[in-house]
This record gives sequence, C-alpha cells and structure tokens, in this order.
Amino acid sequence: MYQAARLAKLLGIPRVSVLEFGVAGGNGLVVIEQHARWIQRELGVHLEIYGFDTGEGLPEPLDYRDVPYAWKAGFFKMDRD
Repeated sequence: MYQAARLAKLLGIPRVSVLEFGVAGGNGLVVIEQHARWIQRELGVHLEIYGFDTGEGLPEPLDYRDVPYAWKAGFFKMDRD
C-alpha cells in the first residue's frame, strides 16, 4: 500500500483502491485501515479500502496446486459477527 501510494503521489494521482479478497474474520481489513490512515497522513494520498468474501470459506480443492493436504473446503469461513 505504501509503495502504491508513493507512486500515486509521484504521478499526481490523488487516490488508490486497496482490495482484500478473502476477508474471513476481518482482522486483515482492520490492519489495512490502520496502515491506510498512517499512509494518508504521511503522503496525502487517499486510500479506498474494499474487502470481498463469499462467506463460505475456501472452495473444494481442484488439483494439487490447491495444496489439498494442507487446505480443506470451508477453512477461513467469514465471521459475520
């Protein structure tokens, strides 16, 4: 985020979008928001934060590249509360 904001400032771009895919419990978004506030104060570039999640956790593994021995379907379900 910091490097993207630095580049945006150099290019005269006033805002940058930050995306998180797979929000799960939301802790990552909280940390992103904390860092974004610091970056915005330091560099003056506004960071727009978006989080996406199906809420169902990981899908069924399709092949070995999904590392099925380590990750199972449903891991990291979203904590909606």
